[in-house]
Amino acid sequence: MRIRRQRRAADPRSFDEFAATYDRRDELTRGWVTAWLVGQLEGRRGRSAIDLGCGNGNIALILADHYETVRAVDISAEMIRLASTRRSHPRVVYEQADINLVTGKYDLVLSILVLHHMPDITRTLAHIADLVAPGGAAILVDPAEPPRKRWQFHLGNLKGLYRDLRSGQPNAFEAFRLRSDRRWMDHLVSDRFLTAEQFREVYARALPGAAIGPASGFHYAIWHRPGADSAGASAERLQG
Repeated sequence: MRIRRQRRAADPRSFDEFAATYDRRDELTRGWVTAWLVGQLEGRRGRSAIDLGCGNGNIALILADHYETVRAVDISAEMIRLASTRRSHPRVVYEQADINLVTGKYDLVLSILVLHHMPDITRTLAHIADLVAPGGAAILVDPAEPPRKRWQFHLGNLKGLYRDLRSGQPNAFEAFRLRSDRRWMDHLVSDRFLTAEQFREVYARALPGAAIGPASGFHYAIWHRPGADSAGASAERLQG
């Protein structure tokens, strides 16, 4: 299935322009994805993992608690520099690379909120499937929602500020300022997403048998490549 994009894609390299701002915003507003991923990784161990679109390196550090080696790649040179400086780890190797060009086989292939940047999602998903070692898994998370206008993002930021103030968050105004940063907003309004229906169809076609579902405005797909005795047990644990 080919998805016709209605808007020009945001250039992932645009993160070069606001890497530090993004990093601080992420530190203040880190949400369900991190907690959800920790739950999915509970009890899992392996030799190798790759984080496709690693950004500031926060997720790579989580993977390092479960895998002997973690390859963390991102197309943004500034994000890789920031991650290498602020989140170095003896089991994590940071590398600037296009995720469609990386090679190898990994016990876990992970991508969090990155794949909507890919111009041909079907091709990218096929490549991701090829990166998964026998008995390994791919965990993929991305937005699935209709396009939003700039004013809708601003309204959401105001609601977030009100919620943070009501709950007594000490950095409420800083978080609001970072969420409203013009460069970040420019990036958001140029993003393009699959709808929920498209997400289910495209991911199910590319990754037969994957567990697919919604979570707090995002969608996830968890897919396992057969080939190891533990594959079935891993699938049951991750989908549960």
